[in-house]
Amino acid sequence: VGNRLTDSLVIYGIASSGIQSNGVSLARKIVEKQKKRYFTRLPSGRTIGEALLTPCVLYSPLVEALFEEGVDVKYIQPITGHGFAKVMRKKIPLRYVIDNLPVPQEEFKFMQAVGPVEDEEAYKVWNMGIGLVVIAPEADKIKVGKAAKKSNLGSYMLGFTEKGEREVLITEKNITYKPK
Repeated sequence: VGNRLTDSLVIYGIASSGIQSNGVSLARKIVEKQKKRYFTRLPSGRTIGEALLTPCVLYSPLVEALFEEGVDVKYIQPITGHGFAKVMRKKIPLRYVIDNLPVPQEEFKFMQAVGPVEDEEAYKVWNMGIGLVVIAPEADKIKVGKAAKKSNLGSYMLGFTEKGEREVLITEKNITYKPK
């Protein structure tokens, strides 16, 4: 999937369960500087250690559900390894505009605050609450939502694709990621 990627498509985000294995080295570096380390309490009462050990979401049931619902999937990309910069992995001249971010889980907010970690680094290192992006037509919005619900996952309309230089723009945070 990816050879049908064009402009004027919607970027749907599928929720993560938390850190999910990307950016763990940075997370450990931050947490280990805290007085109570992994036992530091988050606002919910959970410890940061518990939050970081939340199991990863497996997205294969979602992918199956997308196809069962008849979603015209143009591209699927996990947000691992390079965070939101990974959205532009396909090497074609296309701009990915993210203009509707969900609120990330509390562990990300905590690590950003105490790190401190600026937004540009956080959205490149961590998934910030989105584990997978699905790019498909806007007409499939309800189908994407149904597939996510069947898989017990949240889904969001994050943004859109447009003609332009290959880059990811996160407008709310004034962040631009360009290929290296």
